[in-house]
Order: sequence, then C-alpha cells, then structure tokens
Amino acid sequence: SKTYLCSWQGETLCFTVDFALGFTCFDSKTKNVLWRFKFSQLKGSSDDGKTRVKLLFQNPDTKQIETKVKLAHTTSGEKGQLVKRRGKETSSS
Repeated sequence: SKTYLCSWQGETLCFTVDFALGFTCFDSKTKNVLWRFKFSQLKGSSDDGKTRVKLLFQNPDTKQIETKVKLAHTTSGEKGQLVKRRGKETSSS
C-alpha cells in the first residue's frame, strides 16, 4: 500500500491506495476514515500527466458515479491537495 499526505479545507488528510483494500481517505490526526472504496467501484480515472489525478467511483447505494478526489501532487510526490466533491460528474475538468 501507499499513503499520501494531502490537505483539504485546511485539514491534513491521508489517501491510501492498497491492492487488497482499495482506496481509503482518513483524517491524519484522528485516523477516522472519511470514505473507502473497493477497486471494483472505481469507474474512471484521469490525470494531467504532471500533478493532478481525478478518481470516479460508483456509489454502492445510488449507483451514481461520483468524483471523490482530485489529488494534486507536489514535486515530492508525497504531498498534495485533496478536493472532495459529491454529485454526478459528467465531464472531466
């Protein structure tokens, strides 16, 4: 697994990619899990080839596709900015 430190609304979060568990976002201080998705729920991804990654997951309850993270890496590749959005996403930005 690989965990990345991120910031969102002034809070430090962790984003983990684990081949067995999938994707997890949690608070770095309290370790409370904010959300978790299996790899099978990943319905799309895109990147700008440099610093930004966007992941689209299927909500298991509503079956809608949701943009859960937009991750912008710094040059170190270990820190970035995490932006969490809810709602149906029809085009990439």
